[in-house]
Amino acid sequence: MSELRAVVFDFDGLVLDTELCEYSTTAAIFADRGVELPLELWRTFIGTTDHPHWADILEAKLGHTIDRAELVPRRRLANWQCARGLEPLPGVIELLGWTDSPQRASPLPWRRRRLLTGWWHT
Repeated sequence: MSELRAVVFDFDGLVLDTELCEYSTTAAIFADRGVELPLELWRTFIGTTDHPHWADILEAKLGHTIDRAELVPRRRLANWQCARGLEPLPGVIELLGWTDSPQRASPLPWRRRRLLTGWWHT
């Protein structure tokens, strides 16, 4: 078994800029129901934890409850699919020493998939 050499923590925006995926997938659910999720409102949530859940906001705008058991997992999946298409921010690949070099046992595409696996469960 190989020795663990590093642990990478991504505090939203250090390795991948995932905020656009968060907003766009949530805004799409709002739009599907004929209401807008203003980007200006969303920006006030970035980097905070003391804001209402998007489902609470949607219910307030609609004036009735929504099927959270269906919509929350659907938005998580859409967010994960969006984030899978992201490239690491400039400098991350170099900082981690990952290249597409043929001498590497694990080329960049495999490492990129590994980096993204399992990060979108919240």
